[in-house]
Amino acid sequence: ALAATLGRIPPWIIVVAAVGALIFIGLIVVIIARVVSGGSDDAAVAAQNTVITPLPNQPTPSVQPIPSGSAPAPLPAPSSPQPVPAPPTNAPIPAPTTAAPAPQPPEPPSSGQTVSVGLGITAAVPAGWTARDLDGGGVSILSSGGGGGADLYAYSGASGRTGGDILGYYVRETLSQQLTGLQFTAPEPVSVNSPSVVSAARTTYSGTFVGQQGSTVYSGELWSFVRNDGTALLVDLYRIDGTSENVVDGWNIVLNSSVNSM
Repeated sequence: ALAATLGRIPPWIIVVAAVGALIFIGLIVVIIARVVSGGSDDAAVAAQNTVITPLPNQPTPSVQPIPSGSAPAPLPAPSSPQPVPAPPTNAPIPAPTTAAPAPQPPEPPSSGQTVSVGLGITAAVPAGWTARDLDGGGVSILSSGGGGGADLYAYSGASGRTGGDILGYYVRETLSQQLTGLQFTAPEPVSVNSPSVVSAARTTYSGTFVGQQGSTVYSGELWSFVRNDGTALLVDLYRIDGTSENVVDGWNIVLNSSVNSM
């Protein structure tokens, strides 16, 4: 029936209806495009009107200096040697409670301002002073004028011994073999600001060295330190009696640097 009806409609009416439909569809497409483009233009205008507000200037942080740590407490410095009073009787040379260890050979001194005493212990050489190895172990540091110096020895196996034991060993095995008329004061304990040093002691002495060129009177101080691993350090600070050379400043450098290295 629909086909019969269309067959009775004139052809020109069908053409006009098709053209009208195409025009209507085109108008719809134009309207949609206009709406879309109009929204974009509005967004562009809004973007052009946007004002960017910069952040306020931030203050430049001030650089604070790193506070320097407080200087470590100095080790007790040896005092200027005083005349050793003669004991009322011939004072015996103290000996260690057990067999004392033999000195360990030190490493060769370096060419700089520090020498190795041995067992990880070092000592600073004062300006103008010279260092050399001692026969049988140890290091000798001689003052520039030859009026004094310091001999240093490192020992192992000193666990359980005190600084007084080390002093007694050195007096008995070394000083008593080198000096005649040896006199010394009783060893006194010394407090050292070091967590690794468990015992320390000090004594003073005087005696005469007799050689082929005559005799020389020496006086000095002995310092001993025992580390918690059984390592011990003996420092013999000596001077020739009557010398005008100031060796005490050099003593302080050698003593404090060697103990600090423990």
